[in-house]
Amino acid sequence: MHTLLAAALIAGFVGVTTQAIILQFHKLPTNLTSYLTFMIVTFVISALYGFIIKFSKLFPHLVENYYDNLGTYRAMYTDGISGLIVQNTLLIVLLLLNKR
Repeated sequence: MHTLLAAALIAGFVGVTTQAIILQFHKLPTNLTSYLTFMIVTFVISALYGFIIKFSKLFPHLVENYYDNLGTYRAMYTDGISGLIVQNTLLIVLLLLNKR
């Protein structure tokens, strides 16, 4: 059985490692053009990260209950959209902290 805490820990681990990869390809955005390219990089890396999760076999519950049910393309799409949501949330927090 999967607990809420386990799911949160997996999400945190995936988020931190994905962000580290994204920042290797693109620095944080400073204008609209860099924001758009940053979001494209975020979507692509987030979508592809699902393959790492699936083939690493580190998270069998996640694969069984999420990736196997969605199929490849839908899982990539939802992972990419999830990455955009998380990234926008992080950028808003950074923007608000920077305004202080």
